Amino acid sequence: SDGQTLESLLLCGEADLKLSNFHQAIKTFEQARQSFEKSSDGLKTLRLDSDFGYGVALANLGRLDEALKTLRDVVAGRQELFDKDHVSILDAEEEVAEVLLQKGEYFQSKKIFDDLT
Repeated sequence: SDGQTLESLLLCGEADLKLSNFHQAIKTFEQARQSFEKSSDGLKTLRLDSDFGYGVALANLGRLDEALKTLRDVVAGRQELFDKDHVSILDAEEEVAEVLLQKGEYFQSKKIFDDLT
């Protein structure tokens, strides 16, 4: 089924991230993103998880503007689905703050970190 295929892609992408295979992770997450476009809305959580991994991989490759946009979209999407203190929202917000820090946007980054603690 679509859900199983997408879950497999997500797991492969997450494994690539853990192994620091960021280029391969991006390919896998891009494949998942294309599959999501053809799937039902019921898979929105998986889509956001895939986009989260994609954003992390982009950040690790120094593609900070793309990473920031992707991760902010993940935060917004997760905020529509979960309570504001849900761990997946907090994880995504933390990644946004990390990317802002890498971009040298210390004030914005600190504000997010302060809100998280």
